[in-house]
Amino acid sequence: MNHLQLLEDEAISNDPKLMLEGTIEVVRACLAYATLDHQPIEQFLKMQCYNPAEADAKGASYVLTFDLHGAATARIFVDAESKKIDLADIYGHPWDPFRRVGYSRVWITHLYWSQLSKEELTSLETAVVNDLYFDYTDEELNVSFQRWPDDSRLIVCVQDVIPEFEEDC
Repeated sequence: MNHLQLLEDEAISNDPKLMLEGTIEVVRACLAYATLDHQPIEQFLKMQCYNPAEADAKGASYVLTFDLHGAATARIFVDAESKKIDLADIYGHPWDPFRRVGYSRVWITHLYWSQLSKEELTSLETAVVNDLYFDYTDEELNVSFQRWPDDSRLIVCVQDVIPEFEEDC
């Protein structure tokens, strides 16, 4: 509940049970895609803890909190390299229990909500854009960023681009 309150966003689900369920779904999807890409999964899996201090001790640097289109949230811990997380794959993943596909936003924070440096923010934005636009084009996907005033979080907003409809009549 504390994590959800720190996000300071009334548009997301504030139900800890839904966050647990969403987290399980996202972790499972991350593991499946990492396995398909022949990436090791052991370290990523060890970082997935309830307590951020435990995740920190296991090498986690960042928290990614996903808004699964208002149906649930998910919190995962990642290392500084985040190679095990394919944001493009997760964006297109179906969440059957929630009857949704993908996510609309991702909050990227340090484990203890400390300030992200300007270099980190720029590096994170570049990594996210490179990841998403590796699988999608800017004609298919709109990615935007919101930096929190105190630089404690980077919010990534993602949505499909809907082409203009042409009338044939």
